[in-house]
Amino acid sequence: MMSNFLDDIYDILFRPSQGMEKISKKKNIWHGFLVYTVVSLIVSLANTANQTGQLLEEFQELSVPIELIQGMSRFMPFFNLPFIPLYFFLSAAVLHLTAELLGGEGRVSRLGAVLGYGQIPYIFMVPISLITRYLPIDPTNLFSLIIFIWALVLKVFGIQAVYGFSSGKSLVTYFLPIIILTALLVLFMIFLAVIMAPFLGEFFQY
Repeated sequence: MMSNFLDDIYDILFRPSQGMEKISKKKNIWHGFLVYTVVSLIVSLANTANQTGQLLEEFQELSVPIELIQGMSRFMPFFNLPFIPLYFFLSAAVLHLTAELLGGEGRVSRLGAVLGYGQIPYIFMVPISLITRYLPIDPTNLFSLIIFIWALVLKVFGIQAVYGFSSGKSLVTYFLPIIILTALLVLFMIFLAVIMAPFLGEFFQY
């Protein structure tokens, strides 16, 4: 079973289109959720290790016990545990609905598989975050952008394999919910500003 998993990883990393098509046919949403959870926890542990070092440096001059900071840091990765399944399954449901609205025909279980396996590039943030601690500059943001694009490409290939979309339509499927949510948030903020403007005007008059 491990050899099959390593074969899948190899295909995803070095033959992304064929690899994600293979995942969409042979894996289901539970396989994707397992991969997504493991990657999320590993990355969270690595980030916590870095944050612990930064916190220790910041609190050196304060009277905060080092043992307290170290103890809290051990539990920090697990604070995200309840949100991992929520975000994963909600994302799968929203993207599946979006794909169906755009005329796609596919199964949400296959979509969940490619979304989970599409998260694999983020595992490379672990060695990157460790290496950057010893560099004179911090290129973390650059590497984060590269890995985000890499994971995005994998997920676009996955959506394409599941629903038979073109690359462009798969990209629209991925970003359309984000665009709609952002537009609604902007409209809400504008509406709130219009409602609150008279009250703020009266407040500043005093």
